[in-house]
Amino acid sequence: MSDTSVLVSLAVLKVNWDSNKKDYIHNFIPFIVECLKDTSSEVVSVPELKKQVEERFGLSFPHNVIIRLLARANKGKYVRKEYNAYYINREMVESSDINAVQQRVLTAHDAVITSFQQFCLNEHKADWSYEESESALIKYFDEEILQMLHVTHNRALIKISGSSPSNYKFIVASFIRKLQELNDPRMEYLEEVFKGNMLANALFVKDQGKVMQKFKKTTVYFDTAFLLFVLGYTGDSRREPSQELLNLLYETGADLKCFRHTVSEVKAILEGCAADLGGSGRNHYDLTGFSLESFEHFILRGKTDSDVRLLAEKIESSLELLRIKVIDTPSYDDHSSVNDEKGLEDSIRSKITYRNNNSLTRDVKSISSIYRLRGNKSYYSIEDCRALFVTTNHRLVKVANEHFNNDYKEEATPPLITDTDLTNLLWLKKPTKAPNLARKMIIANSYAALQPDEILWKKYMQELEKLKGDKSITNEDYFILRHSLDAKQALVQVTEGDSGAFAQGTVSEILEMVKENTQKKLKERIGELEGEKESSYQRVVAAEEKEQIRITNIKNKSNKYARLVSKGIEFIFIVFLTSVVVYTFPWEIPVLWNKYLLSGLFILLLSVMIINMMYGTTIKSLIRKLELVISRQIEKVLINLSS
Repeated sequence: MSDTSVLVSLAVLKVNWDSNKKDYIHNFIPFIVECLKDTSSEVVSVPELKKQVEERFGLSFPHNVIIRLLARANKGKYVRKEYNAYYINREMVESSDINAVQQRVLTAHDAVITSFQQFCLNEHKADWSYEESESALIKYFDEEILQMLHVTHNRALIKISGSSPSNYKFIVASFIRKLQELNDPRMEYLEEVFKGNMLANALFVKDQGKVMQKFKKTTVYFDTAFLLFVLGYTGDSRREPSQELLNLLYETGADLKCFRHTVSEVKAILEGCAADLGGSGRNHYDLTGFSLESFEHFILRGKTDSDVRLLAEKIESSLELLRIKVIDTPSYDDHSSVNDEKGLEDSIRSKITYRNNNSLTRDVKSISSIYRLRGNKSYYSIEDCRALFVTTNHRLVKVANEHFNNDYKEEATPPLITDTDLTNLLWLKKPTKAPNLARKMIIANSYAALQPDEILWKKYMQELEKLKGDKSITNEDYFILRHSLDAKQALVQVTEGDSGAFAQGTVSEILEMVKENTQKKLKERIGELEGEKESSYQRVVAAEEKEQIRITNIKNKSNKYARLVSKGIEFIFIVFLTSVVVYTFPWEIPVLWNKYLLSGLFILLLSVMIINMMYGTTIKSLIRKLELVISRQIEKVLINLSS
C-alpha cells in the first residue's frame, strides 16, 4: 500500500481546488513539493519524482505530465531551471505544507472505511480488516468508476497495490446504495474522491488552453442507450446524470441531435417491452441489457402495454423537449467524404460480439455518418470537430477509435466519446454548474454494478422457467424471483457475479434470502399487480408517478417558454444590431433615433465585437445561458404555483 491512500490523495486534490480556485495544474503542485522535500539530490530526476508520487500518493502520471508540473513549479519558484535541468529551491519547498489538509481528509477517510468495515460484518458476514476494506473500496473506484473517465488513450491514474476479496464489487456497491438511501454524510467523502479524479483528468487534456473553450459549430449525436437513459426509461438513477450532461452541452454551445435510425431502435425496444407487458412478446429470459432494464422499469412503475406504446409514439416530441433534434443520416453524394464502412464493420465485429446484427449495422452507420459530416477531415479539439457521437458503450469507443487512429494522426479528435468522458470534460469547463453531478454518477454506477451480467441472467431465467414449468415453485415465488430488485442483488451476491458459480440449488438459496428480508413488501407488491388497488403501496406508487409527471410537465413547459423568450431576445438583438450596422455605412439615411440612443447602440455593438474577439463569447452563447436561467426561474414559479 502507498504511504497515502489514493482515495485520500484525490480528495486532497478537490480540497486544494476549493481553496485556491487558480487552475487545474496548480492543484498538483503540493504533491510535487512534498516529494521534492524528501529528495536528497539538488537536481530533480523526472523518473525518480514520478516514482515518488506513485509510492507516496498512489497517483501514476506519464513522463510528460511530470515535466509539465515541474514547469509550473518553476513558475512558483519551488525549483529553478538551469541548462535544461531543474534545481530544488529548498527554502520555498520547506515552507510548503500539505499535512494540515491531508489530516482533515484522513479523518473523513477513516470514518468511511470504519463504517464500511462494520457494514461488511453486519450485512454480509464478511469480517474484513481495515486494509482489506480500504483495498476493496479503492479497487471498486478504479475498476467501476474512475476507469470510465478516460480523457486520453491508454492511461492509468491510479496505482493499484494489494488485493481485495473476490466479491468486493457487490458489497461496495451495496454500501454506496445504503449511504445514498440514508442520506449519510459519509457520501460526501466519496463525492470528493470522484471530483478529485475529474480534476486530475485535466492533466491529460493535450491543450490546456482549450479546457475552458466552448463548442463552436459542433453537433453532438447520441446513441440508443443514452436516449433510453435521458428519457427516463431505465429509471431515475440513469436519467439524472444524463440530463445533467445535456444541460452542460447546451450551455457550452453544442447542438444536440440524434439519427433517425437511432430513434427507430429506441422505438423498437419500447414496442418490444409493450408486447412483453401484454403477454405477446418474447420469452422473458431472452430479455437482456437495456431492454431488460426498460422492461423492469415499466413493470415496477405499473405501466401497461398501451402506456408504453404511447411513449413510443411520442418519442420525437419527447426528445424535442430535451432540445434533441432528430435528423436523417447524411447522404453519400460527396464522394470525398465516403469512408471505408466495410473495414470499420469488420474491425468492430472482430472484437465485439453482438447478439443482434442490426445493432452492429446501426453502430457502423452512426460512426460512418460522423466521418461524412466531418468531410473526412481531421480536427484537433472536441470543441470544433463539427460532429461527435456519444455512446455508453466503452468497448465500442475503444475499438472504433483504434480503427480511426490507423487512418488519422493520433492527435486528431476521434469520432466517438463515452458519455462519462464527455461529462468529465464538460464538468471541467463549468465545475460549479453541476454541483450534484458526482453523486448522481456514483449512484448510477452502483445501480449498474448491482445488476447481473447477461450470461448469468440468462442462466438464472432459464432455471426459473424450468422450475415454473415443473411446478417446483409457485406463481408467487416466480414473481418474487423474476421482478424484485432484491432477487437480482441476491443473485449477484450468491454467485459473486460469476456465471460459472450458478448451480441448480442457487435459485432456492436466493428465494430463501429474499423471503427472509422482504417477504412482506413483496407480497404487497404482488397483491397490487393482482388488482388490490386500494393497498397503501399502490397509492404511494401512484403518488410518486403523479408527482414525476407534474415535475416533468413543468420542466417541459419551462424549457418551451424559455426557448420562446430566448428566440425573441435573439430576434431583437438581430434587428437592433443590423440597424446600427446599416447606419455605419456612408448612406444618406435620416437619423430617426435620438443621437444618444444611437450612440449607446454603437457602443453596445463595439463592446460585443471586442468581447467576442478577446474571449470568444458570442451573443448566442449568452442568450443560451440566459435561456437556461429563465427556464429554471419559470420552473420554480410553476412548481410553487402548482404545489
